[in-house]
Amino acid sequence: MLTALEIREGVPLAPFTSWRVGGPARYYLEPGSVAELEMALAWARDKGLPHFVLGKGSNLLIADAGFDGLVLRMTSRMGAFLVEDDLVTAEAGCANSALVKAAAEQDRGGLEFLTTIPGTVGGAVFMNAGAHGASVSDVLVSAQVLLPDGRLLTQTGEELAYRYRYSNLAERGGIVVGATLRTVAKPQAEVQAEVAALSKWRRERQPQGLSAGSVFTNPPGTSAGRLIEDTGCKGLTVGRAQVSPVHANFFVNLGGATEADLNGLIREVQVRVHDKHGLWLHPEVRGVGCHVGLEVARS
Repeated sequence: MLTALEIREGVPLAPFTSWRVGGPARYYLEPGSVAELEMALAWARDKGLPHFVLGKGSNLLIADAGFDGLVLRMTSRMGAFLVEDDLVTAEAGCANSALVKAAAEQDRGGLEFLTTIPGTVGGAVFMNAGAHGASVSDVLVSAQVLLPDGRLLTQTGEELAYRYRYSNLAERGGIVVGATLRTVAKPQAEVQAEVAALSKWRRERQPQGLSAGSVFTNPPGTSAGRLIEDTGCKGLTVGRAQVSPVHANFFVNLGGATEADLNGLIREVQVRVHDKHGLWLHPEVRGVGCHVGLEVARS
């Protein structure tokens, strides 16, 4: 242990990710409060280290060499939540599924789409996550954001510049520490039925192996999966990484895949889709210690 914060060294990150890929974190901490988070960031700044915030590890590709800095993993240690009237407030480490369940127990709905996003509230708010025609931007009242200069702000979706699968937090270096979401009145049984239907839909239409969710954002007017399938890439493999035969916008680790395998597959698919359709697909997956996909201009 390096400090009273219980910062650890050389912690493997692959077990914390959906793809089960990636090397170790040079330093690693699971903060239990905003105060601990602030202390950890100050510690990293003093040492000149970069930091990265990790939740459930979906939509992430971690470099085979790992991350040469401090990884802050948001867990149930920062996962408290409260349902009050039509609002639910949660810390960043709260699992999306837990929040939906807690709201349902108070006969509140409107968050059901989050059950198909296997992540945390912090990650969902950070990337304006969405599914089934709904996004966090539709339900966000405000987010609590910690900025690099130490300011703790409460911000709306407008202030986060929300658009499709985007907020301005990456550019600003902001960390989501909590959020307040709006719910609607709905009997618990109805919420549970909708959650069950969405879960069934997901099992039937998305691969259930080692997958990180959608790899690419959807271009305007079409879907990445449709373009990839039309290009004949379903089942394409690079090393131990494969374009899922079930859904072309999901790539799976067949067992033993590396970041190099997955990145190679992502880039190959980008090139093939561009060659046939004349547009570049842009990764929804974020890189940790690596750049994901090809460096191409937005089209």
